[in-house]
Parts: sequence; structure tokens; C-alpha cells
Amino acid sequence: MKTDHLIAMLARDDTPVSPLRRELLRAGAIGLGMAAVLFALIYGLRPDFTAAAQDPRLWVKVVTPLMLLAGAGLAASALLRPEGRARRAALIAAPLVLGLAVILELVALPAGRWGVALIGDNALKCIVSIPLLALAPFIALMRAAREGAPTRPGLAGAVIGLAAAGGGAALYALYCPDDSPLFVATWYSLAALAMAGIGALVGQRWLRW
Repeated sequence: MKTDHLIAMLARDDTPVSPLRRELLRAGAIGLGMAAVLFALIYGLRPDFTAAAQDPRLWVKVVTPLMLLAGAGLAASALLRPEGRARRAALIAAPLVLGLAVILELVALPAGRWGVALIGDNALKCIVSIPLLALAPFIALMRAAREGAPTRPGLAGAVIGLAAAGGGAALYALYCPDDSPLFVATWYSLAALAMAGIGALVGQRWLRW
């Protein structure tokens, strides 16, 4: 059978979608579980977590990466089908919420404190720790993604990298003392983009069929 005919047949067939999505969910859960163990061993909750939990900015910092994880996971499951297309809404929800939080932070803070809030105290640790915590989910999702048949493996890999980064960032947020949305929008985003780049490179080779 010619490749074009195979792609057309698989694109019309909805039966592989649910099994693949279930496999991605299972792999993601296993990867996140491993990342959570690593988080507990290396980081743990921040010492002032009980007090910090009263600040809604902490929960913005946790929830937006989880939104990225969910949205990118949905997008990946679509892109792993032949001729599949990811819905943009799945990927832009988290940036929109974070962008709103940034606007509120800019309104609440005096302009002279914007730079301090953006730089924070742990920028380097952030951009190293998020990819570290994202590694197990990334590997697990990539292995599961081999069951798919993406026509754009690099893009599918990039989205898987974003999903893994969302999981890693949500965990790291429970330790990170920098709560400003300005900090999150800068350094968490850089870490997520780094994982997307790695995912694109790996996916281009690993997910090609």
C-alpha cells in the first residue's frame, strides 16, 4: 500500500484515537509520578508554603503550567494522527491566563519594582530545574507517541516538550519562592520553550515513520 493511501485511510479512521490518547495519559501519569518523586527528593515544598498558599499568585503559578500540560497534551494527541491538526485554543489558554496575571501585577506594583519582580532570586535555578523535572514526563510521552503516525513529527515533538514542561513547572512552582507573574512569564516560559526546542529535535527523528 502506498504511503499516501495509508495516511488517508488512517486519517479517516477514528478508532486509533482513543487508545492512543489513553496511552498518552498513562505515560504522562507515570512520568509525572517519577518527576514527583524526584521533586520530593531534591526540592520539596517551600518552607513558607502554608503562608504562601494564601497568595493567589502562587496558585496562578501552579495552575497555568497545569493548563499548559493539559492543552499541549490534547494538541499532541491530535498531531500524532496522520494529517491531524491541533486546536490553537488548547495551546493559548495558559498564556492568556498568565498574560492577564501579568497585567494585574503591573497595575498593582509600582513601576520601580517591575525589574526586581521580573528578575527574582532564582532565575537560573528555575530554567535548570523545570527541564530536569520535565525529563521523566518527556521520555514517557515520547515513548507513547511512537504509537502514533504524525505527518509533522517535529511539531508533534515540540508540543510534547511543552506538555512535559507544564508538568515540570507545576511541580517546581511548589518550591519556587518567586511568585510574581512577571517572573513566571519570563523564566518559566524560557524553560518551556527550551523543552519545546528539544522536543522538536527529538521528535523529528524519533517520531518519523
